[in-house]
Amino acid sequence: MFFSIGATSSPKTEVNKRIAQEAVVTGSALHKASTGEESEIAAPPVAKTFDIDKLAYCVAVAETNNCTKGMGVTKNNCFGIMHWPNGKRTGKTYLTRDDSYADFKRIWLKSYGSFPTHAMAIKWTGNDNATRWLNNVTGCYNS
Repeated sequence: MFFSIGATSSPKTEVNKRIAQEAVVTGSALHKASTGEESEIAAPPVAKTFDIDKLAYCVAVAETNNCTKGMGVTKNNCFGIMHWPNGKRTGKTYLTRDDSYADFKRIWLKSYGSFPTHAMAIKWTGNDNATRWLNNVTGCYNS
């Protein structure tokens, strides 16, 4: 809880304090939901509007260090995008990294449509370190 001693706060200051407090509560709830542990972490701020190109870059960094590791190198797949040829789940291969970026943007705008939330991170990652993924994407996006 926030207190001020000997001074009154403006309504704007009180709103900012309430938002900060809610972020800590939300972050702690997300951490507990994903790990079962109590924590005093703050939820990363979520953009109301977003730049799809910047988001694509940050997801590529989180997934393949921007196409320099794993499928980024072997399949030009900067995002870990999967497909199911003949019913078998496998990483999709692209002719170029630009093709991978274009496919990610198409998928994200069609299926998600906004800056990632924790629920979206779970869906995108298959719940494989979704909280860490979201923190990495958000940190990159805000830097």
